[in-house]
Amino acid sequence: MKRVKITKISAVNLMKNFPLVLAALFIAVPAGAGGQIYKNNVLTSQHVLITGTHVALSIPKGVSQSAGFRGFEIASRKIKLEVSEVAVPYPHSAASLTPPLIADATGIAVKETSDVTINNLPAKFMKGVISMDIPAGEGAEPGGGTETNLFGASLFVLGNDKLTIYITGTYPKNDSVAADIIRNVQLSAIIDPNKAEGGGGYTLSAEGTVFRFVDDVGGRRTYVLDESRAPRIDASSVGYSSGVQMRGIPEEERTGYAKKSMDGFLAGRESKSMSARQVNIGGLPGIELITDVGGFSHKRKTSSGGHINLVTPAKWYQTVLFDKDATYVFSGFVINNVDTFLPQFIGITSTFRKTQ
Repeated sequence: MKRVKITKISAVNLMKNFPLVLAALFIAVPAGAGGQIYKNNVLTSQHVLITGTHVALSIPKGVSQSAGFRGFEIASRKIKLEVSEVAVPYPHSAASLTPPLIADATGIAVKETSDVTINNLPAKFMKGVISMDIPAGEGAEPGGGTETNLFGASLFVLGNDKLTIYITGTYPKNDSVAADIIRNVQLSAIIDPNKAEGGGGYTLSAEGTVFRFVDDVGGRRTYVLDESRAPRIDASSVGYSSGVQMRGIPEEERTGYAKKSMDGFLAGRESKSMSARQVNIGGLPGIELITDVGGFSHKRKTSSGGHINLVTPAKWYQTVLFDKDATYVFSGFVINNVDTFLPQFIGITSTFRKTQ
């Protein structure tokens, strides 16, 4: 059996370059043998969308977000979990997921390899060891030198036809509990969690309305008119969306924030009047704003299947909910049919519940 060289690597720079290195290697080498793992993951209250990526992971209690890299750690157990993403289709990246290439790119000496199918997407789980330089001695001062230690390491790689995600964990070599923690988090991955209509740390339901969930773009969850339920309504004349900003707003600034948010939503359109009321939804305080917008140009379907141009008043709706460290915004617009759709906007927003 060919011996894999164990290369020393800085713990800080473990994941800095290797996704790009692997993505650039297009050598089709047969994958190592291993077991097959099948997973069908669903969003839970513990799933967290990793900032800057399209993946959510189930993070157990006791694991904290790292200030030094994109990922999580348990400092007391020397557990680290780092996440990175590259805009390379997974089938292309998969060709470089072989022990020799991974050893050259990351320093991980792969001992076990398993093929994984996760939510019908192909993935690969690899486990091995890595030699890393860490600060010398317990409680060592910065600049006090380093010592080389052999750590356990696992690499989980998954993706789709647009991207590849690398989730790398390191832990003390003989700590089997730490190894299980890392593996469970890696195998909890869900790509594009917002497309499952449950990401972003909250749930929302359009059940019983004429809207259907579409997608998440830039952190905004979008609902559009289901024309099969409202065939005589122009779908471009109505819409609803929601989003979350991971920032708390001081209580004394909330009214001004909500009105400024509505002004941004209006995007320069004239507001003839605005109503405001205090709300409490899902245990969070908030402000609901409804404004009349005049002189809105749009098209309306005719009975013959054509369109006519109209200038019609419209209503813009927005509710902002405030949490300690997050702000949730729900927005809707409707041209004509105000009495039909405005209650549906309010109804969808009323189903909001936090999941974490």
